[in-house]
Amino acid sequence: MAKGAKFSGNNNALINEALKVWVKPTNGSVMVCGLIGPGTSRTITARYSEPFAQSSQGAMFDKTASLEQLRSKNTSITALNTALVWEGNEPYAFTVGMIFYATHNAFSEVMQPLFELEKMMAPRVNSDFPINLTGIGDVIGRVPQTVTLNIGRKLLIKDCVIESMSTPLDKERDSQGNLIRAEIQLQIKTQRMQTYNDVYGRGI
Repeated sequence: MAKGAKFSGNNNALINEALKVWVKPTNGSVMVCGLIGPGTSRTITARYSEPFAQSSQGAMFDKTASLEQLRSKNTSITALNTALVWEGNEPYAFTVGMIFYATHNAFSEVMQPLFELEKMMAPRVNSDFPINLTGIGDVIGRVPQTVTLNIGRKLLIKDCVIESMSTPLDKERDSQGNLIRAEIQLQIKTQRMQTYNDVYGRGI
């Protein structure tokens, strides 16, 4: 995804890159890599409404019109009453499964990438006041980092946010207590809806 970036996780060169997923903070140097896990999907949602649904002439008379329709089997509803009007698209929503496993070092191959993902979600805020008067660390709080998502080298999406991360804590561990395998799920969204130009520029 980025030249010179440090990898954390499973970036085994023997595994086809089409089976991998990468997550990298926009302003960070550590890229987390794992295998694409079960349930990985993308949801694209467009919002439409029916603004004319209650605009028929009969609707003005409410129950009287309904009774007349029952009696005569006639209706004042037209096809226009069912017309959909676009009201915008939702940001893309991704459910991203990532599989990490240890081949020689459970800490660097499993625990460290989980830690890096958690860091991407963590805001930099001061304990009591939004402005830090000590001069140590950030002066003003910072929101969590945006990330770039790369799924199988075919889908590259920038300016995303990680909304949630689900990590198992009941799996096998080594003698130091490090997980030796973890299947996690991330809920990731783009910061805004994707336009035609975004999709066209990305290609397939």
